[in-house]
Amino acid sequence: MFSASDKGSSKSFGSITNRQLVVAATAIALGTIIPFLFHGIKGAGPLFLPLYYPVIIASFLLTPSLAALTGLLTPVSSTVLTGMPPINPPIVLIMMIELLVLAGSIAVIHRRFAVSHRTTIFLAVLVNRVVYAGMLVVFAELFRLPAFSFSLVRVISSWPGLLIILLILPALSREIEKRYRESDFYAE
Repeated sequence: MFSASDKGSSKSFGSITNRQLVVAATAIALGTIIPFLFHGIKGAGPLFLPLYYPVIIASFLLTPSLAALTGLLTPVSSTVLTGMPPINPPIVLIMMIELLVLAGSIAVIHRRFAVSHRTTIFLAVLVNRVVYAGMLVVFAELFRLPAFSFSLVRVISSWPGLLIILLILPALSREIEKRYRESDFYAE
């Protein structure tokens, strides 16, 4: 399962390589460090979604299963090491599912369809936002909050982060993927 060579193409659903494990671990580490920097400003985490950036970029380089696992583990790592996202209320649980869906969607769309990074991210974010809104409705019911307004506010309040994800990350992820594929790190 873990091989020293990367025999599959960049679009394959093949086995997980050591290189991919390094990319996943780096994404998880950056997904802990970058949000920590944002949390110096009150409310900046949910507003700018910094935990998403490394997970999204890594998802273009990883198999769908490893991308989804990276999405699942990144919020856990951040919670354990920094206390954010919080356990109570269970934001970390919501983010675990949300990032699993987002990362897995990006990896699958990128490998299955010949679409741009921008389209891949847009489609994955669309799937992610639908799942996120559904989870918020469920959690709002559990905590006796007005489900529709709670969900709408949470989905809309992250618009600055969504703009960064939709406008900046496609070009950044495309360039990082290109350099990764051209590097000795990928070739050997």
